[in-house]
Amino acid sequence: YNMTLLLDPTNPYAYAGLGKTLEALNQPQEAIVAYNQAVALDPPDTGFSFRLGNSLMRLERYEDAIRAYNQSFDQKRAPVAQYNIGLALQVLGLIQEALDAYHLSIKLDPEMAESYYNIGILLYGLGRADESLVAFRQCARLAENKNASDLLEATKKCINELQKS
Repeated sequence: YNMTLLLDPTNPYAYAGLGKTLEALNQPQEAIVAYNQAVALDPPDTGFSFRLGNSLMRLERYEDAIRAYNQSFDQKRAPVAQYNIGLALQVLGLIQEALDAYHLSIKLDPEMAESYYNIGILLYGLGRADESLVAFRQCARLAENKNASDLLEATKKCINELQKS
């Protein structure tokens, strides 16, 4: 990618490729610089904003990640972007906003089992055990359909704990 950028320093795809490579090399700070350049050169390409958000999440720069994900309007990535926004908001302690983001991810993709799981966790923390159980059961159903064994196992543990209380 460096050679491509030497020949054409205005190529946003080369910056995005460089960012992806730097991510794979566990260099998220450098990846952010590359993704920012890609976004600046070609703002409508939401894939670049999505990748930037992922790099920012790895560095625990949650507010910056939320801004990057909010710039991502790619229909294919929108449910995951909303899920990631939910994660960032949850870490920031913005529980209702996190719930809203998870619900939006489910609206965009009803098969987002991970969103149901996190909704269950948050509702339980709010003392809403019955609603939490409903979310966990939906997560378990979807995780089973997706063959997501780790998520299914974690969800079943949560269901068992809720049924004991």
